[in-house]
Order: sequence, then C-alpha cells, then structure tokens
Amino acid sequence: MALSVISSLSDVFRRDYEVPSSELPGQTGGFLNPNSSDSLKSGEWLLPNSSNQYIRSTALGTSDPLAKTDGTTNQLLMKCVFSEQGDYTNQALGKVTLIQSHGWEGETDMYSATPAVGDALSLIKDSNDRVVLVATTTQDDLIVAICTRGPSGSKIRFQAVQPYFHA
Repeated sequence: MALSVISSLSDVFRRDYEVPSSELPGQTGGFLNPNSSDSLKSGEWLLPNSSNQYIRSTALGTSDPLAKTDGTTNQLLMKCVFSEQGDYTNQALGKVTLIQSHGWEGETDMYSATPAVGDALSLIKDSNDRVVLVATTTQDDLIVAICTRGPSGSKIRFQAVQPYFHA
C-alpha cells in the first residue's frame, strides 16, 4: 500500500499524463515497468518536464525539501501518482494517472521522517529515489499538504493543498 484516498473519489479529479519513452515498460529501469527495482508507486510525486511529460524530479536531493531555489520552474505543478504499481492500462498507453485537484485527504506510507498533526508537508527524495512527503518549517519550501494524523502503523494521513511556498 502506498496511497489510500480517504475523500470521495468522485470529488477527486484525476488525469492521465504521458511519460518519457525512457520510462516505458520495455525500457530497462523504466518506472512503468512493474518488474523494475524503481517502478512507480501510488503516493509518489512527479513533475512535468519541458514536453509536459511527468518524471521524477532530478533537481531534488535526499537531505533538503523542494524549495524555490531548486532550479526548476515546474515545482508548483508537482502531482501525486494515483496509478497502482503494474497497472496494465498505464503500461499500454505510456501514461500515468495523476491527481489534479487539491483539498482531498489521503493516507500514505510514502513519507520521510516523522510528521506530526498540523505539520506542513513538502517533498523530498527518499533513499530509493522516490519523491515523498516530509515535514518542513523552512522558509521557501514548497508545501503540498498538511498532516492531519501522525504515524499510525506505517501510514500518515494528510490533506493535499494548493501548492505554495512556505513564508
């Protein structure tokens, strides 16, 4: 389990986006390949490249959350992956389903450190190179969600917000 949407799914707008050909199932290491060691999981966050194809962030490190200074202009367009790992439809179309809207609530095990209720959540790469949620209080970090329940088992609950930079 990587992401469970708590909100009514009829209120959560989702859309399929293309991914670069290097990420397709036939490619070694492509994240749409379910047998790849770094295959895409629901709950990860992707951003668009210059061709509006969604990719994992290359500007993001594992020690500092996503901020204004990370050298990409697409941070505000980061979207959460809704597709399940190994989804045959996504593999056939070369697309991934992303959540477009904000205001939805979900549970995920795709987070780093230990956020508490009320913490602003930004994005960071984990040790597997996946972009996941992380608590932040640093000025200029990109906020994408608010923690609504701290860790319970291996999951946190959060509410997605319209992305903004922490002031």
